[in-house]
Amino acid sequence: MRYGAFAINVDTRTTSSDINELIQVLLEDAIPNVWLLRRVLAEETNYYDALARLKETRIAAPVYYMISGTKGNEGCVI
Repeated sequence: MRYGAFAINVDTRTTSSDINELIQVLLEDAIPNVWLLRRVLAEETNYYDALARLKETRIAAPVYYMISGTKGNEGCVI
């Protein structure tokens, strides 16, 4: 949670992918999902910038990000 700005929850998503698909994602400059979560919480200061970064950054594992802001209509599942 970034006090006064936004909160993020991350849940694992199961898929039928195999290890070769994971290796391919890692070779394409993806980062571990928890690293992205930590960077967003440390570096972004508002809901919209955090949302954009979560949407645009390649991650290495399938997850759901749930993000909420402090104002009305600030909420999204990615």
